[in-house]
Formats: sequence, structure tokens, C-alpha cells
Amino acid sequence: MRELGDKISARHGGKPLEPSVDETFQQMREERTEQLMQACFPDDREKRQPT
Repeated sequence: MRELGDKISARHGGKPLEPSVDETFQQMREERTEQLMQACFPDDREKRQPT
């Protein structure tokens, strides 16, 4: 079993298969912030985009 784990790790360059808990929380926070910004300021987002 250890050999299989080593092969998988080598395939991924030693990186973990899943993001860390901190990375997951950070991504969730960013997504939630974006959703809140869109809900609170729907017109503001359109004004900031270049034409």
C-alpha cells in the first residue's frame, strides 16, 4: 500500500491530491464575498467593467 501511495505522490510531483483545509476555506470566503458583492451592488459591477 505504501508503494502505491509513493507512486501517486510521484505522479503529482509530491503535491497533495486535494487542497488543504485553509485553501478550501479561503476559496469559500472569496466565493461568498463575490456573491455578497453581486447581491448588494448589482449595478456597481457593470459600471466597473471596461467597455
